Amino acid sequence: MRFKFLCTMVLAVAMVSLSFAAKITLRYGMWGQEQYEGVLKQIELFEKLNPDIKVEVELVPWAQYWTKLQTMIASGDCWDVFWMNIFLGDFADRGVILDLTPLIQRDNVDLSPYSPVSLELGKWKGKIYFIPRDFDTIALLYNKDMFDAAGVKYPDWNWTYSDLILAAEKLTKRDKAGKVTQYGIVADGTSLTLLQQWLFPLGIAAGADYFIDEDKANMPLNELPFKFAASLAAELTKKGFAPKYGEIENAFMAGRAAMSIEGSWMFGYYVKEIKGFKWGVAPLPRILRHGNVTNSLGNVIWSGTKYKEEAWKLVKFLSSREAEEILAVTGAVIPAHKDAAKKWLEFFPKEFRADAEIFIKSFDYAKPFGTIPGFAQIFQRLEQYFLAEIVAGNLDPVEGLEQAYKEVVDIIKQSKK
Repeated sequence: MRFKFLCTMVLAVAMVSLSFAAKITLRYGMWGQEQYEGVLKQIELFEKLNPDIKVEVELVPWAQYWTKLQTMIASGDCWDVFWMNIFLGDFADRGVILDLTPLIQRDNVDLSPYSPVSLELGKWKGKIYFIPRDFDTIALLYNKDMFDAAGVKYPDWNWTYSDLILAAEKLTKRDKAGKVTQYGIVADGTSLTLLQQWLFPLGIAAGADYFIDEDKANMPLNELPFKFAASLAAELTKKGFAPKYGEIENAFMAGRAAMSIEGSWMFGYYVKEIKGFKWGVAPLPRILRHGNVTNSLGNVIWSGTKYKEEAWKLVKFLSSREAEEILAVTGAVIPAHKDAAKKWLEFFPKEFRADAEIFIKSFDYAKPFGTIPGFAQIFQRLEQYFLAEIVAGNLDPVEGLEQAYKEVVDIIKQSKK
């Protein structure tokens, strides 16, 4: 009996050891502190449904994310699954992320809950590299207390950029020495040098039919709508209504700016953190029409992963309605899954739901942020040099965008080799 008991115990220990040995670990890379808590909850449920898989989440700030990712890929030791955005084309062309099209077809993954615009952002050259996890749009945030003090009417759907300019002038304040103490307008809390929060949506509003064309591999910065957008940024900055590049950050949240053009990804954070003043959300003003851009993030799989099927299980789960609803109730980002997006609205206190809905309504006329070869380099060069120099008054807006266009064409050509 004792021998039989010992055999049973040895067998049980062996089975436990085997079960531990069979458990594999996936590494998951992301940026975005405001989404970290929601992602951990998603992973918790995934591990419960897949007890043979453990997922280690690594949060890397945006400023270091892309450098770290490039280093990891070059060393052959990368995250199995990681976040991807508008730089998709650069990584797809290098073959470092998997084409998910065959897996989606094999498993009959239903893509109908996602808008065609969001789905396009996960494609490159006709292949699907990610299923969208979220989408964003841009809107105008305004400080109600500052508007009331200046006697300026709140912005609404009828506002034009002429209204914005007049309001920015009235809402800019200076001290006795002439130094600006309150800016009339900023973008993402800083200068008007941002592509997603200024140049592209404003160019679309001014009549641009497209701003990034994958088929033509083009960004028509030399066309009039974008020159107008850059000129307006330069003029507002020259008059002191908006700050120069690098002059200030987080101006809206700090109560140093009356208006800020912001992405929907900041809305939940502001609802939680802004306590010192009343504020609201309005659609971006019209020029010839309303203009907006939308972007989607997605989860991609590293082509060098040892655990392709397990990584695909994780990606598939993260795009499910169940996982997307977990993301929705954090309020941090609008889920790409249509049903889960409704939960995002419900997350906010009733007094903020109409403001939140502005971002969703703006999606109806938004153009996809898209991607082209070399976009990572283009993005940095445009914001940190050309637009920065334009708003600083060191570069003429028209000539500057002509130069930028030529440089972009060269970068695209080099990236396609």
